[in-house]
Amino acid sequence: MKEILARLTRSESGLGDFPYVSIGEVIRGFSQDAWERRLGELLEFRRREGHVNVPRGWPKNPRLATWVANQRRLIAAGDVDEHRLRLLRDAGVSWEGLAARREAQQAAWDRMFAAFRASTTSTVSPELAAWIAKQRFLRKSGALPEDREAKLKALGFEWTRPSAPAEEPDLRARAWERSVQSLRDYKSVHGDCAVPARWSGDRRLAQWVSHQRSLRKQGRLARERIEELDRLGFLWSAESTSRDRRWDERFGALAAFAKRHGHCNVPLGWRDDRSLAAWVSRQRSDRRRGVLRPDRQRRLESLRFEWAPVESQAQRRKKTWETMFAALKNSRRPDRELARWIAAQRRLHQKGRLSADRRRRLEEAGVAWTSREQKWEAKFAELQAWRRIHGDCNVPMAAEKGGALARWISAQRADFKAGRLAAHRIARLKAIDFVWTSAAAPLRFAHASR
Repeated sequence: MKEILARLTRSESGLGDFPYVSIGEVIRGFSQDAWERRLGELLEFRRREGHVNVPRGWPKNPRLATWVANQRRLIAAGDVDEHRLRLLRDAGVSWEGLAARREAQQAAWDRMFAAFRASTTSTVSPELAAWIAKQRFLRKSGALPEDREAKLKALGFEWTRPSAPAEEPDLRARAWERSVQSLRDYKSVHGDCAVPARWSGDRRLAQWVSHQRSLRKQGRLARERIEELDRLGFLWSAESTSRDRRWDERFGALAAFAKRHGHCNVPLGWRDDRSLAAWVSRQRSDRRRGVLRPDRQRRLESLRFEWAPVESQAQRRKKTWETMFAALKNSRRPDRELARWIAAQRRLHQKGRLSADRRRRLEEAGVAWTSREQKWEAKFAELQAWRRIHGDCNVPMAAEKGGALARWISAQRADFKAGRLAAHRIARLKAIDFVWTSAAAPLRFAHASR
């Protein structure tokens, strides 16, 4: 493959100078390179791990295990050429690999079983403890082979984890208070209760904090303890410091808005910060669902935050509507914000959510309800202007004399002939003596009512 590429590189015209180098050769060359690269990765794995049984989904090279499995399948089907087969077997890959893996797994289990049989409660190593926990899990999930379960039962294996002896209530209470005091000390230094999960300053405190979250999630933490931790500003959701910073940034933006406007009810799509209204809405939703942290609720309420501003929001929406409607009436050409507002009114009209009074006022102001209707009205106005100047509706097709308008006229004739033209449009065109055909004889209006 390298030889072919070298020849192609030296050639000024590519494959043309080497007619004997086919596209198939090039593709096979790339395929061979990829295969040899995978084999090299497997050999490196064997050098490091001592075997070629790559675990599925191995994070360092997730595709390598799939490649090895494919090679075994090809070996079993007899679909591997002799050269590759020899390289694979030299590397230790063969169809018999599955049986070898099972033998190795059984040998490992037997070794741990022997260690368990020889152990006492004071000599259990971390490796053996993990193995014991795995056997319990496998039996509970129905995945432990019957012969292994029988061997463990014969040794009196305990399938449930022995519970630790209960502490005296006063001892447990004192231990809890000591941990709470450690959390207070942490807050006095760092300003919050966000103890990192692997904080090197006090690993026991970090574990205790995590344990309290777990107890509350399971419904096993007493209400008075929850309230005490809430008063301290405890973080139940283990939010990251960066997320806290983002919340503080949003709170600062809301505080600035409240100082400027006298309230916290940010309108949707507020131009200065379009995402702030969504954040405000999320705080209300979190409080309704009971997941808003008490300290955050207190901070929001310090800004006179309204948790259910239904009436005030309606009043502000009405005021905004009237402001935009006044801008519509006074503007000759709508700006981008006004155009978006008009589009929103069209959507409300289409969904049947626009009041009759607002619909009437918008129609009187010249708002067309669909962009297609708006374009039709514009072309009709052009045709009226043409008639005032020329005295008729016979617009030539020549582009310099109104080609776009002439094409629109042709489309109206075609729609009329096919019965697709609305009756009110037919009536308006008839009123200005519209010519319904470019031929000498005009069309009859017998089917105009269809």
